[in-house]
Amino acid sequence: MTITMDLAPEVEQLAMAKAKAKGIPLEDYLPSLLAEAVQQEEWAEDDASLTTIMGSEATMRRLWDTPEEDEAWKHL
Repeated sequence: MTITMDLAPEVEQLAMAKAKAKGIPLEDYLPSLLAEAVQQEEWAEDDASLTTIMGSEATMRRLWDTPEEDEAWKHL
């Protein structure tokens, strides 16, 4: 599929900078960005699992990212 887009100059510059930072051409970066956005939207529509995952990550980090937990697991 071929898509033609008119981007605002500031959006184009930002996209070019991000593509360069990733070491990929803009022509490869934009389709990957679009695919990622579509997948995330689909996951969010399917169920609340992404929200649960994101919420759980913060909770688990708060509970487990402690000196006591580090000490308890250091032998592994």
